[in-house]
Amino acid sequence: MSRAETVRNGITREPQVRNGKTLPKRNGFSKKLDDSTHSKSSYEQVPLHTACFTYLGFYLLMILGYINQVFFTPKVATEKHRDGYVPLYDAFEKFYLRYVYRRVKDCWNRPICSVPGSEVVLKDRITRDYGWSFEFTGTETKCLNLGSYNYLGFAQNEGPCADDSEKCIESYGLAACSPRRELGTNPLHNELESLTAKFLGVEDAIVFGMGFATNSLNIPTLITPGCLVVSDEKNHASIILGLRLSGATPKVFKHNNMKDLERVLRDSIIAGQPGSGKPWKKILIIVEGVFSMEGSIVKLPEIIALKKKYKAYVYLDEAHSIGATGPTGRGVVEYYGVDPKDVDILMGTFTKSFGSAGGYIAGNKKLINFLRVHSHAHCYASSMSPPVTQQILTSMKIILGMDGTSEGKNRIDQLARNTRYFRKRLAQIGVITYGHEDSPVVPMLVYLFSKIGAVVRTLTSRNIAVVGVGFPATPIMEGRIRFCLSAAHTKEQLDYALSVINDIRKSKTKMAPNSRLWKREAEADSDAAKLADVASTLATKIFGHKQKHHTTTTESELELEENEDFSTASPTKGEAEKLGDKAAEMTEALAHEMGIPTWGLVSIIIAIALVILGICGFCIRRCFRKRRSKDGKKGMKGVDLKSVQPDMEELTENAEEGDEGESKQSEQKLGKLQYKLEYDFNANALTVTVIQAEELPALDMGGTSDPYVKVYLLPDKKKKFETKVHRKTLNPVFNESFTFKSLPYAEAMNKTLVFAIFDFDRFSKHDQIGEVKVPLCQIDLAQTIEEWRELQSVEDPYVKIALMQNGKRLKKKKTSIKKCTLNPYYNESFSFEVPFEQIQKVNLVVTVVDYDRIGTSEPIGKVVLGYNASGTELRHWSDMLASPRRPIAQWHTLKDPDDDKKD
Repeated sequence: MSRAETVRNGITREPQVRNGKTLPKRNGFSKKLDDSTHSKSSYEQVPLHTACFTYLGFYLLMILGYINQVFFTPKVATEKHRDGYVPLYDAFEKFYLRYVYRRVKDCWNRPICSVPGSEVVLKDRITRDYGWSFEFTGTETKCLNLGSYNYLGFAQNEGPCADDSEKCIESYGLAACSPRRELGTNPLHNELESLTAKFLGVEDAIVFGMGFATNSLNIPTLITPGCLVVSDEKNHASIILGLRLSGATPKVFKHNNMKDLERVLRDSIIAGQPGSGKPWKKILIIVEGVFSMEGSIVKLPEIIALKKKYKAYVYLDEAHSIGATGPTGRGVVEYYGVDPKDVDILMGTFTKSFGSAGGYIAGNKKLINFLRVHSHAHCYASSMSPPVTQQILTSMKIILGMDGTSEGKNRIDQLARNTRYFRKRLAQIGVITYGHEDSPVVPMLVYLFSKIGAVVRTLTSRNIAVVGVGFPATPIMEGRIRFCLSAAHTKEQLDYALSVINDIRKSKTKMAPNSRLWKREAEADSDAAKLADVASTLATKIFGHKQKHHTTTTESELELEENEDFSTASPTKGEAEKLGDKAAEMTEALAHEMGIPTWGLVSIIIAIALVILGICGFCIRRCFRKRRSKDGKKGMKGVDLKSVQPDMEELTENAEEGDEGESKQSEQKLGKLQYKLEYDFNANALTVTVIQAEELPALDMGGTSDPYVKVYLLPDKKKKFETKVHRKTLNPVFNESFTFKSLPYAEAMNKTLVFAIFDFDRFSKHDQIGEVKVPLCQIDLAQTIEEWRELQSVEDPYVKIALMQNGKRLKKKKTSIKKCTLNPYYNESFSFEVPFEQIQKVNLVVTVVDYDRIGTSEPIGKVVLGYNASGTELRHWSDMLASPRRPIAQWHTLKDPDDDKKD
């Protein structure tokens, strides 16, 4: 390779062999990368029994929480209803925080009182009211820190970074107290931007004072409505917030799945913008370098190939990969050896590998100059603090070797060694981990929600600080302990942590085993025994005091326990006995984990089963009770259907019988609603007051309902208001007012005001009692309107179209379901292939049906078209035959449906 070929952007590249591949030692790119790099991520399938116990444990917590909520009043402050204020939490959030998260609240938000380096000091605290509040004990605990993003170990209060930051304060102070566009820029910011561009091998860079805002405030600057954004489903919350603020159309693809990404790109380009079908203004693919929850590394070469194929842009978030991956810490761009110019927008933060704060965006000069003018984070936010800027400068110079030492390279190499060693030892111990083998973020799956708290508490008691992650931050099935490795960690520290994890795995509350472990059990046994032998010595050496409850396990004991825990049952036992032993073992393990005796767990399971049966019985009784008659389902009476196909003669007889019965029945009323309307022409605002409702039907088993009212405007439904729920009453008094602002009179004339009354259901979907629709064009808004109106029923109609011949159905098709409307609009077309010689022998039976999710869908009315029809139906059929290849539209009056539901 010539000298000219090894220099790009002023940075020398030297070939380096890693994992059997030749990669650039510094910046630049290689033409081809072995696909085996992408196969180093581990995502093992969840064992079936673990999945069952995970859901059982979670729903057990939920059921106990609901019982607690129903029978006991929480001793916390409750927010009173205030008009115009958005609730702090929705109903589920309040419930989840009070009755589920509170049980393990001590495992999160733990205060520290030291530098979060390789070790951290936690402030001890206790709770005396079961997690509602905490108080400090006045003591402290020194722990091994496996929870901070201190990848390169620059989180220090000593050394060159701390010294330079301290000196910087003497020259520039603590803050500029001004945005960058005004008086907030100092020479340190310019130097940092130049050095960042050099470090990444791009033309220019811009820095911001907050890493989260680097995404959330700059993404809306780069994309606008009419743009398509294709985002990985595991992207960070800052990216999601930025997408929401931008107004662009987001599409999500499966995590790190390039086939699904290409499918989304292809389908979106073909469909165009929603509604208009116009081409997209821009197409932006947003991914992360290292995903902070999954520990996986993005498949960057494939994404760049798709970007070029579909003429898109790539936005790469390297918050967790910059400094932590690549031979010289330049992130996944260097890790894969791709050209930095192939990535249109490089984003990263300084909060992880650099031990500081803030973020950056790097790329070509045109992009950076655009951000300097239009970015809200640059124009309005306070600039980065000088000592924070100096911390980044010094740490980046150390990484680049500009300090004249190899300390930066040594830190990167140490982090890579720690990462591979820790992941390899976890696999040998037998726990399931996610992510790429070169990712310093190591998620260890524990699945059960309660086990997250148990493992975090156990590790803390053994002086190891970690982060537990569960629902809703992860799916219910993927509760985990997340380890973040650092170059500051020594092998002795990692060995101590591994020995404690091994002890937890072997305990009665063991984590789900890794099925791949037993193929290499002999290799793991000796290593695990060595870890256990040195555990107590390491604890004394690291933390300065002897660990309690920690015993040394010999190799023979390790093998014996593993065989006892996971070996197959004795062949002398019968299948029934094996299943019984397994069930007893799993019950005992779950009882031990929950801290209750086995008989207590069995009692709880029986109680839960009875509760579930009761709920199921209630749902069946409620959902399958006799349906009340619905307004508008009966059509015109006395219609002559004698000329219809013979199979329709029975319809006439049944219809006549139905008409006679209907005349004898009185319509069931749904109640009435009183409301008041006031329109302010000066403020262009409509004030709606829901006063009261009377004579509502009883939908609960106790003969009452729990009504509340939703108020919104059709057709857009952009803004909805909701009254409070009134418990156990059929005549609720609401007296609540809501205001639709920015509603000009001309627009109001095109809208319909809807009052939808629902029956609140704590355990399932709320049932709609009825609704009142008020077309605003039909009332005089110049005066105050106060009136009563009867509630109308709500249908979920769809249309079935059947091609009939001689009483037999040849084909059947149906439209989509239109929810909660008596005036559905379908605009859907269907085709039936009928030879011309058969056209006089067939009929079309068009049936409008009210959809029922659980019970039987109820027909509303029918129309029969064909040569044997009469009146409007026959004329429509004749016009269709007289004008082939031209659609003929015609209104028809629905006739009574056939009570014999053959289809």
